[in-house]
Amino acid sequence: GMLSCAPCAPGEFSPAPTVACAPCGVGQVPSDPATACEADAATLGGVGVAAVAGVLYVAGGMTNGGQLLTSVEKFDPKTDTAWNTSVPALVPLDGDTPGRYLFALVAIPTSTSGLFAIGGTDRTSPSNSVCLYNPSGSPHWTKNVPQLPAPRFGHGAASFYWTSQYAGARWFILVVGGAGESGPQWTNRTDLFDNENYAWRLT
Repeated sequence: GMLSCAPCAPGEFSPAPTVACAPCGVGQVPSDPATACEADAATLGGVGVAAVAGVLYVAGGMTNGGQLLTSVEKFDPKTDTAWNTSVPALVPLDGDTPGRYLFALVAIPTSTSGLFAIGGTDRTSPSNSVCLYNPSGSPHWTKNVPQLPAPRFGHGAASFYWTSQYAGARWFILVVGGAGESGPQWTNRTDLFDNENYAWRLT
């Protein structure tokens, strides 16, 4: 048996039956059987996150093992006890690795409660891809929306309403910063999506 713990505590492993348990490193989990540590495939980075009507969505990203994802999950704290994986996957990016990370996931500020997935990278090149999630009827993603004027990843994005006495209510998406427009250099470029004109413009 093991010297100091049998079985090992969560997050620990024992390299041999007669060797005491030890913790795995950051981003690792015990193997099965727990005689070594391996990359934690469930650890994600570069995901898109947004909340719609109190429901949290997490999309894409890269696992600690280097796998790029197109999967989307949601969690409703009012009804769910676990993440729901029934949301359709993201539209794949072009290239050999269709997953997407370091992109922006933005909720549309309307009663339709849609999501925009904007930009990102598949580790080979930045993308100007924009896809829209429509949760009503038969939920689905579509690329039938204007693409970013310039490819980028690692950017910030937000949506907002603007109300005018004359023009009424309009909503916009603002995309700020990121990298990829001119190689790996960071940029202060800002693009605005105007839903009324259904187009992007440089601000």
